[in-house]
Amino acid sequence: MTQLNIKQRCHVKKDTEIRLYLQERKKGMTQRVAAARAGIGERTARTYERAGVLPSQRKRLHDWKTREDPFEEDWPWVVSQLERDPALQGSTLFARRERFASGESIITPFRLRLLHTSSFLLWKTVRRCR
Repeated sequence: MTQLNIKQRCHVKKDTEIRLYLQERKKGMTQRVAAARAGIGERTARTYERAGVLPSQRKRLHDWKTREDPFEEDWPWVVSQLERDPALQGSTLFARRERFASGESIITPFRLRLLHTSSFLLWKTVRRCR
């Protein structure tokens, strides 16, 4: 395995790796040997052994916001526009909103990309419900 591939490996362990580790431990292997055979680190092995659950059972839902929603105040308007005309593009909606806004908002590529992605997802949802 090259250095590039090592850096791209995922840090989240799979259930099969932990199951293999636990099977090796039941056979009487030490933590070091069992972890090496399963292809995981000793410290990770200890963590899962203490927890007594598989990685898929430890996952939590992401229900918190990482930043404020820049379109929170504009979103009802976006929804109404898309319900009226589902074929509208995000950039068109953004341009219309900027035209009718009082001028306090600033056009940035990030905000444009956010609106385009959000409106596309909403468009798919509206189209699916019909």
